[in-house]
Amino acid sequence: MTKLLACLLFSAAVAAANPYVLTFLSEVSVDSVHKFVELHGEPDDQSMDLNGWQLVTTTSACTLTHYLQYNEFLVVDSEALALREAVRGTLSLNPLGDSVTLLDSTGRVVDWVCYPTYPTGHGKAPLPPVPGSVAFWNFDDFEGQSMNWYVDSTPTPGWDNDDQSRIAGTLTGSGGVTLDEASVYASGTNGHCHCGLYQQTGYTISGLGAGTYYGEH
Repeated sequence: MTKLLACLLFSAAVAAANPYVLTFLSEVSVDSVHKFVELHGEPDDQSMDLNGWQLVTTTSACTLTHYLQYNEFLVVDSEALALREAVRGTLSLNPLGDSVTLLDSTGRVVDWVCYPTYPTGHGKAPLPPVPGSVAFWNFDDFEGQSMNWYVDSTPTPGWDNDDQSRIAGTLTGSGGVTLDEASVYASGTNGHCHCGLYQQTGYTISGLGAGTYYGEH
């Protein structure tokens, strides 16, 4: 019993010391054909009561009246604003540069992104292309959390984000022995992400925008 209690206390301490960052801003498009902001709870498809929350840009604000279900994607656009079922107000996005801030019902900042901002990462996105969008990658594993905004040439409002770049490879040690326990990091102007290896021979780092990256392990 003493050993079990010690293990439980240790696990709780580790979780408290290493909480992951919960985000909701998932994709942004400034294209006049379909201008939108997508909300989705990450990294674990979180559900959340968004009633009374606000989505604010430099020139607009709208109030959410919706409970975000597990694995649901809420798209705030002209259609949603016209229906007034999940959101009310206005949404304006400057295609040359803007900020999008999500506030909870008490006015606390829950999530935000500014564009264009480099190097990209949590809260910092490249300039959204037209056509196209900027999408968010939020992944958590035993090595920690990777978050990055990247250019998406194929917007997916209401669905999982796609089109992120990937880097794949293997690590070898002395004598050419393939390593299966390591941490691999890639960083550059268009993002920085990592991959933790544990009893596997290859790695894939996702969530990066197109560009040149420097790696370390």
